[in-house]
Amino acid sequence: YPSTTGTAVSFSADGYYEYAQYSFVSNATDPTCITGYMLWSHGTYANAANGSMFFVPNGDGYQQVQKTCAAVSNFIENNNDTIVVDWWNIKEDVEFGYVLTMQKFDGTYWAPFKQYSTTPNMLPTHKLRNVTLGRMSPSGFALRRRAVARGSWASRWR
Repeated sequence: YPSTTGTAVSFSADGYYEYAQYSFVSNATDPTCITGYMLWSHGTYANAANGSMFFVPNGDGYQQVQKTCAAVSNFIENNNDTIVVDWWNIKEDVEFGYVLTMQKFDGTYWAPFKQYSTTPNMLPTHKLRNVTLGRMSPSGFALRRRAVARGSWASRWR
């Protein structure tokens, strides 16, 4: 696992994206009971006339969840939610160079992303695994369909 949390996104000129996120959620009641998330997805992106952007996944993304104090402490589920970015902007910052700012569907913002590379750094753009939609338990049984639009994606603009 990565040594720190963070998110990353790559965009190609021909309309493909890839994102990854590694994060922790604390538990104020018991600080030793943290939850860790690793998310990954890729697919196509499109810009709408109103300035919004849509990330449409290929259908083979996943999320791994580890809960240190839960009965089932490690499971993997599919992560194939279309993400809506209501507004985005790229500006040049004196200190950091090019910075990408994106507003989430609920009006909040992701942390600004510094440009990591001018060329996309991503896996092949075609589907990489065959999946059945739904959450997968460690034994492989589909449990439920996930809700649309989750937050905190970023970019190779880190």
